[in-house]
Amino acid sequence: MKAIRKWLSAVYFLLSVGCISLKAFEGSNSSELTRAGSRQVASQSVMQAIENISLIEDIPLKRRAHHTDPYAAAIVSFGKQAGPLLVDKILDDKPSKYFYAFQYTIGDIAHSLLDDIYGQDPSSALIRRKPPVDPTQGYMYYDYVALVSSRKGREELQAAWRKIVDEAKSKDSTAARE
Repeated sequence: MKAIRKWLSAVYFLLSVGCISLKAFEGSNSSELTRAGSRQVASQSVMQAIENISLIEDIPLKRRAHHTDPYAAAIVSFGKQAGPLLVDKILDDKPSKYFYAFQYTIGDIAHSLLDDIYGQDPSSALIRRKPPVDPTQGYMYYDYVALVSSRKGREELQAAWRKIVDEAKSKDSTAARE
């Protein structure tokens, strides 16, 4: 009984701060929670959201897909405001809580979130400077893994993202002046 009360309290809290919606309890699979990816956790700053990057357990496989992980959704909800802080995280090679085809690092999670926010992936151009790891398959995820397996590769990816973020910031400030 105590466990049910705790669970209901947690659900009520998540509903009240906008992390999940009532859609989570509709349909046949009520164990899957639908989190409101477009809302940030109540009164959370972008810096606090970025500090929680290590808690992310799920990343959508498609670019700009709905984020079901509340920590990822909170970061993405800040949009380009989160960009510079995410760029700083690209060098972080500590393992994350997410695994899909390979063990993601904190830097890989930051790269994925930047990709969602800016709609670009500079790693594609970086991996194409060398022949594919498996020429019979063409360029695949393991070419990305090969790129970021070295400090130099992560630094190159970070520099590419910094350029994208700076250009977007410059473009946004020019548009604001007009």
